[in-house]
Amino acid sequence: MAARKIIKRKRRTDAERFLDEVKKLSNGGKNPVNAKVLRDKLRWQEEEQKFNRIKGQLKDQNLIFVVPGGPGGSIGIVNAKGNSAIPIFISYSSVDEDMKSELIKHLEPLKRLNLISEWNFRKIVAGEQWAQEISDKLQSAKIILLLLSVDFLNSQYCYDIELERALARNDAQECAVIPVLLRNCVWQHAPFAKLSGLPKNMTAVASCPYKDDAYVDIVKGIKEAVEKMIDDGISK
Repeated sequence: MAARKIIKRKRRTDAERFLDEVKKLSNGGKNPVNAKVLRDKLRWQEEEQKFNRIKGQLKDQNLIFVVPGGPGGSIGIVNAKGNSAIPIFISYSSVDEDMKSELIKHLEPLKRLNLISEWNFRKIVAGEQWAQEISDKLQSAKIILLLLSVDFLNSQYCYDIELERALARNDAQECAVIPVLLRNCVWQHAPFAKLSGLPKNMTAVASCPYKDDAYVDIVKGIKEAVEKMIDDGISK
């Protein structure tokens, strides 16, 4: 009788179990998972030191990221879908610098998920040819945000150069242009009025009693657009 071949299953390491559970609980990496929930799922309730050690190792290897907040924060998979971050170009008037900066703060979770990278003209380094740099970033962006206000509409550069280029690329289906209403203005007759904008119902951020709610709504809309691009196979 022939000897039966015994196949030994390779035992998963604690790090592999950790990563597998994060993927399961976070819907494939789309949403960070609460650290306490993850520990309970791993049945490491009494092994906090091991949990933190493996979390630190995986973070150092750039396999996971940790979002602060609550007991232990939340944990997500870096570049979960294997795609490059979707490049976003932010077109805005310098008068709205503070509101633009606030929006970027709210976009930070999407950057941690490696879903997006954002660029605006404040990132131009001294010595660079600013017009060429703006043109290059505008050409490579997959999403272009138009931060609307009366100052945006009155800006010759924003309206006559960046907007015209953005809409041409949108019409050619090379990118998605998303109007974002920061301050009330007469935008309804502008060439981008046909496009779906944010926040919901195009309520100006400045008019909202709780502005954080408006920014969250904007980020959710951007996330939906990004995920659709990723699902369609667009990475950069």
